[in-house]
Amino acid sequence: MAGNFPLQKKEYNLGGDLAASDIVLSAGLPTFLGTWDVTRRVVMLQPELDALRASDNPACQGLVEQIDLWWPHKGEKPGPILYDVCPMVWTFDSSFFKTEEHHLKVITEGADRGCMIATRDAPPVQVTVDMREDEVMSMLMETLLNES
Repeated sequence: MAGNFPLQKKEYNLGGDLAASDIVLSAGLPTFLGTWDVTRRVVMLQPELDALRASDNPACQGLVEQIDLWWPHKGEKPGPILYDVCPMVWTFDSSFFKTEEHHLKVITEGADRGCMIATRDAPPVQVTVDMREDEVMSMLMETLLNES
């Protein structure tokens, strides 16, 4: 999960290690890029939080405890945003996502450090353009609550 393409804005995960981000994108390996603008749509809202809180599952209770610690620091977020769930879901069912192939490079120097740009000089990367976030959240909740 990284990047804010095609908006070409700086993004936190890329900025953590620009050189490593550029190495990953230029490696030529099959790569899925869950972008900030798409992955931010998977949000735990009050119904999901209430379901977790009502569960006897120790994993759900542990998750609720962590969310409760985070809650006073959430700022304007409506609830926990599950950005990083998206790449995990992609690994076993890419059908939840619509992607487009782009050739991307991370800018590692200058005023635009941390931005991604399209370039012909980079291998192809599958970049998210849409996702069925309601279905992703449903699957996640079924998994956490051990419902089938």
